[in-house]
Amino acid sequence: MSTGSRVLELDQAQVLDQLPVGLVTIDSDLRYTYANMEAERFAGMPRNEFVGRVIYEVFPALRGGPLEEAFTHTMTTREVSRFTLPFAPHDTWYELVAHPAADGGIVVFFHDSKRRVLQEAEVAALREQRDSTRRLYETALANTPDFVYVWGRDHKFRYANQALLDLYGVTAEECIGHGFREVGYPEWHALMHEREIDEVVRTGKPLRGTIPFYGKGGGGIYDYIFVPVFGPDGEVEAVAGTTRDVTELDRANQALKDTDRRKDEFLATLAHELRNPLAPMRSGLDLLGMENDENTRQRTVAMMERQLGQMVHLVDDLLDLSRVSRGVIELRPEPTSVNAMVELALETSRPLIERYGHTLVLELPKDDPPLLGDRTRLAQVFSNLLNNAAKYTEPGGRIALKAERKSEEVIVSVTDSGIGIEQHELGRVFDMFTRLSRGGTDTRGGLGIGLHIVKRLVEMHGGRIEVASEGALRGSTFSVTLPITAAKDQVGPMRPTTGVAKSHRILIVDDNVDAAFTLSVMLKNKGHQVHATYGGQEALDIAGTFRPEFIFMDIGMPGLDGYEACKRLRAMPALRDTRIVALTGWGQEKDRQLAREAGFNDHLVKPVPLSVIEATLMHAGS
Repeated sequence: MSTGSRVLELDQAQVLDQLPVGLVTIDSDLRYTYANMEAERFAGMPRNEFVGRVIYEVFPALRGGPLEEAFTHTMTTREVSRFTLPFAPHDTWYELVAHPAADGGIVVFFHDSKRRVLQEAEVAALREQRDSTRRLYETALANTPDFVYVWGRDHKFRYANQALLDLYGVTAEECIGHGFREVGYPEWHALMHEREIDEVVRTGKPLRGTIPFYGKGGGGIYDYIFVPVFGPDGEVEAVAGTTRDVTELDRANQALKDTDRRKDEFLATLAHELRNPLAPMRSGLDLLGMENDENTRQRTVAMMERQLGQMVHLVDDLLDLSRVSRGVIELRPEPTSVNAMVELALETSRPLIERYGHTLVLELPKDDPPLLGDRTRLAQVFSNLLNNAAKYTEPGGRIALKAERKSEEVIVSVTDSGIGIEQHELGRVFDMFTRLSRGGTDTRGGLGIGLHIVKRLVEMHGGRIEVASEGALRGSTFSVTLPITAAKDQVGPMRPTTGVAKSHRILIVDDNVDAAFTLSVMLKNKGHQVHATYGGQEALDIAGTFRPEFIFMDIGMPGLDGYEACKRLRAMPALRDTRIVALTGWGQEKDRQLAREAGFNDHLVKPVPLSVIEATLMHAGS
């Protein structure tokens, strides 16, 4: 070899030693034939100690591994192999490239790629996290019923979720990159949102609004908010927003407003209706104090009884409303018939019909279809309809009650020639607190709860009620449909209990001195031995010596209330057979339950007619 050639080889070796990558040559027997300085550093030993040796003699872990396979593959196929492998001894990763050599071996370049591998792994993890987050949000946004969107400063869509695409009946391709009009927004809508986008871009502040709108995929009332999306320079680069369908919420809010309004009207009407009977009762009391004429006094008392009855009727309506609304009203079903119910209702309504001078026409079926129901409540239904017909028909009008059988149902209709109902009001006739417009000067009263109670009572009997009218001054018809009861479904009749009137020892307990006094006087006039007390403790003090057969006791008394007093009275051996009756203004079902639990035998709600008191005495004493 010439001197020049040796110098060239020396220069090449120096160059190869300066390379920042490892370089080795390996012959076809997998024996190292050359290694540069970086390869020596990698091997951790002088190159003269491993050059000339087989690779797995130097690194036993390489025997039969992927590195040996890759080297053999390149030698056999003469193809370049590229791969990255972890190298445990150095706790790192190496990237290798094997090139085929002219002598049948290979030339291998390699370098430490741990940093790159870790960076790539971190990037891959971040990419997976990003993709996972994107999938999460895309799934959420695609399935939310709200509309979600992003617009550029140019008013064009950058994003629209599936709900918005469905509303306009377009695909994502037909939406993204397009403006409002191209998507299908009407001109007024497009102009409005374009102005709002410009405002958000200009001010950098969110903007809210509510809008009625209907598209191909539906519509309603929508609440929306637009918010700015700031870029790296702090400028607004886009506007994002969401829109929610608040149609049902809007309707619910409107319904609440209507209910509140009707409730306010109801309270004002209630105050008015309560004052109406109070005024003549106040005058009647003054008249009784100054009038000696017996006929006048009797007429005054009769008037006061009528007005008191009107007040009791109002209170009963309120109690019925509460029970019906809470679903705790109790029906006492027994066999009856259509004609019997009509006659019972007419006993209540006929005086009002006659007072107005109406003509009453009855058309009842001859076979008198059987019913199974609460007689009192069914009579209440029909008397309410008859009373309404009488009140809202001008004097001298016509009222027709017709009952007819159709298959397994009976339809009872009440038709009047009265002032009628406007078409737009038919749908809310049975709503709570509804008082239909009858003209500004109408003074026929009513709390707006009667028909609501009627509807619920009819439904509780398995029936339905409907109303029809051709409009103002055209009269109206209310039709009640009830199921006819087969004979096999009927239960035994409830017969009134009869008894023989006799004198009883009666203790009256009420902190209302006037109430206790008047009841004791009435019962004494009926021949009973009566003692009145005005508190629970006083009742306990006297009951042991007086030993009453009956105790009529108020509940809401100061100190020892009626519940506790009853419990203590029940613990007295001398009162084992005494019948204790709650006489109270508390009339809800929970109050009755509490009374039963305290030991009361009966529960009467004030005001109680003397006839009911006498019936209670007669029933228990028979």
